[in-house]
Amino acid sequence: MPEIFFHPMSSPIPMQRITDNSDPENDSLIFSAVRFGPEHIPAAAELEKICFSDPWSESSLRYLCESDVTYGVAVVCGDRLCAYGGMEYVLDEAAVTNIATAPEFRRRGCARLVLSSLESFAVSHGVKRIRLDVRESNVPARNLYTDCGYAVSGRIRGYYRRPREDAVEMEKTL
Repeated sequence: MPEIFFHPMSSPIPMQRITDNSDPENDSLIFSAVRFGPEHIPAAAELEKICFSDPWSESSLRYLCESDVTYGVAVVCGDRLCAYGGMEYVLDEAAVTNIATAPEFRRRGCARLVLSSLESFAVSHGVKRIRLDVRESNVPARNLYTDCGYAVSGRIRGYYRRPREDAVEMEKTL
């Protein structure tokens, strides 16, 4: 199991690191969570195409960097974007907009690192409840969210396209 280290930064949330020693080809992979910025957009757009049937465009991803009501996290290993995610927040509520992890970095704690970083930022900004939607068939993501304390709060019929599928609504009190 990867170890998680917290390091203070000038950002309102601490930088979080995971050291993954599970890959015998690498002595140690260090994943760092940093604020999602314009420099991450091209790689995130490519990751969107790999992970989602209805990917966000670069201009949609730019919204995570430029809006006063959004916050994004990038998980990097060296100069490589391994995962990223974002949320919108208003007053004391937030909604996770997306979390994507490169296939070769799945099951190494990257999505959990994105989610915990988003939650840390949310708490520091007075958010008391965070919600998200997930494809009904995305069992690994649903399991992650459940493990992180999210509970099913509803269902949206036919929410996703390509293929048409229901969304499971989940939420957590922070």
